[in-house]
Amino acid sequence: MKIENKPKVEQPKVEQPKQEQPKVEKLTVEQQEVENQAKATKTETWKDIQDVAQSEIKSNGKMLYILRNFLKLHEMGKLEYKNYFEDSENEKTLNKILFDLDGNRKTLITKDFDVFCNLVLIPSIGQNLKNFQVDYAYEYRVLQHVSPVVLFGLANRVHLDLDNMLIVPDSKTIPVSIELPWKLFKFDHLDKGKPEQVFRSNLVSRLFSESEKKKNLYCTFRGEKGLEYISRTFFLPKKVISDNVTNAEVSPFARELKLLNDVEKGTLGANKKITEAKENTPASIRRNNEIDELYFTAEKAIELLASSNCEYARKTLIDLYSDMLDILNADSFKNELKKISKAKVEFEPRVNGNPIDASMGDFFKYIKEVNKVG
Repeated sequence: MKIENKPKVEQPKVEQPKQEQPKVEKLTVEQQEVENQAKATKTETWKDIQDVAQSEIKSNGKMLYILRNFLKLHEMGKLEYKNYFEDSENEKTLNKILFDLDGNRKTLITKDFDVFCNLVLIPSIGQNLKNFQVDYAYEYRVLQHVSPVVLFGLANRVHLDLDNMLIVPDSKTIPVSIELPWKLFKFDHLDKGKPEQVFRSNLVSRLFSESEKKKNLYCTFRGEKGLEYISRTFFLPKKVISDNVTNAEVSPFARELKLLNDVEKGTLGANKKITEAKENTPASIRRNNEIDELYFTAEKAIELLASSNCEYARKTLIDLYSDMLDILNADSFKNELKKISKAKVEFEPRVNGNPIDASMGDFFKYIKEVNKVG
């Protein structure tokens, strides 16, 4: 079958609308000078930021190298623990620094870390404590920061692999980190209820989320969960335990509400009254905004209480209702209502068809007992 070529049909040309180029306002000489200066300042600022960031990255890594070197000195028997103790002390060992006479872990705080820094670390690197803080103020600050970390490393030396514990990244924009093996924190092999088992289990609860447990921890020297923070936390066993008890009983939500309602410092609790103002004034708008926000706060509180299935929440709602009835039935409130209406308004609940004075005694208990179920 022969296929004939169809003649090409030329499409009519459609002229595209011309796009107007945006007008560029020409800057004056003075304006251009300001623009040039601003551009140069921005560039210089960004460079300074990058320099500081690089310095932080390097110092983070250096602190971990300092830690490793002090642990190596410990292995060589060259850390001057004897300086930490009075001459009259018989035992001048690392264990005596870390544990009390009963074998329980000591609580160590900043002053203890400073003593360790002054009497052990500084002499151990061949420096003299005399005038050290004045002549080497910045170096001293470095040693103050590393002191609790060295003690942490010494307390857990058996779990640390000095040759492989530091992770050096290929990228210069990522700081050196340290690997802390899970066995350093694990507690299920210890006698349940014993001080060390309780301490380590609480420490894990504070430092690890559920998904992080039983995994090695990688961290830098500084940071929210950096090695310095972990080290200082490690030497506060009593605080770790008390914090975990508090966290088990008081949620972050409850803590925030408590701060809000504090009668001395709380934004809500410390206020005695809302703004007083004449109508149709700027102050009255401010007052009404306060009233609106209080309404939303109360509404949200009632909504959250109503969403709970527990009896305590239901009792709290009825207690709130009783408190409201006390206010609505007060003579002062009724007198205010009379200013806007002659209507006789009653705010009284009914139980089994009978009116009840909810302000008398425990209204929730009355409801439970009047026709008890079961």
